[in-house]
Amino acid sequence: MRKQGRLKSWNDKKGFGFIANPSGGADTFIHISAFKKRNVRPVINQTIIFTPSNDEQGRPRATLAELKDFNNFVSVNTASVNFAMGFKAKLLIAGSAGFMMIVLVLVLFNRFPLFVLYLYSILSIVSIAFYQIDKFAAQQGHWRTTEKFLQLLSLIGGWPGAIVMQQLLKHKSKKLSFRLKHFVMVAINLLRFYWMLTGQGQSIIWFIDDSIKSLIEGIIRLIA
Repeated sequence: MRKQGRLKSWNDKKGFGFIANPSGGADTFIHISAFKKRNVRPVINQTIIFTPSNDEQGRPRATLAELKDFNNFVSVNTASVNFAMGFKAKLLIAGSAGFMMIVLVLVLFNRFPLFVLYLYSILSIVSIAFYQIDKFAAQQGHWRTTEKFLQLLSLIGGWPGAIVMQQLLKHKSKKLSFRLKHFVMVAINLLRFYWMLTGQGQSIIWFIDDSIKSLIEGIIRLIA
C-alpha cells in the first residue's frame, strides 16, 4: 500500500534522508535511488509518496518514491548548477580554463610540442567522465570509483577537468581530506609543468616528441 510522508531530513551530498513517521514510530529511510525521477532533488518538509518496505535489518525503508509537489523540487541540471555557483567555484573553473589556454599558447609559440596539449586535454576529458560516473554511482548507491584513481588522474594531468566537475557537480568539493590531497596532486603537476619550461625539461619533452613521431612513422610504414 502506498503511503505519503513529510521529508524530515536530507543529506544531499550523500543522497539520502528520512521521512517523518506521523504516528511517532521510527522514521523511514529514503535513498535517492528510490525516486522514479532521478533528475530531481527533494527538499526538507516536502511531501513524498512511497511504497514502504524494510531493509535487511528490518528497518523501514522507502521504495518507488515520487515527489507530490513538483513546484518545490530542486532540479539537478546544468542551468541550476551554474546559477548556484559561487565566486570561488567560478574562479577555480576560470583558472582551469586559463591553464589550458596557457598550454595552447605555448604550443602555438613552439615552446611545447603538440602532444602536451593532447595529453592535458585527453586526461581532462577522462577525469570529467569518471567524475560523472562516480557522481551517478553515489546517487544510485552503486560501486564507486576509488579516490586514489581520481587523485592519480589529476596528478598525471587531468586536474583541469577534475576541478571543473568538482564545482559543476558539487562532487568531492567539500570533503576536506580529498581536497587537501587533490591540492597536493595539482601542485605536483604544476611543478612538473614549470620544470618542462626549463632547459632540461625542454630537451626531454622534445626528445619524447621526436620518439613519438618516429614510432608513428614506423607504424605507418609497417601498415603501408
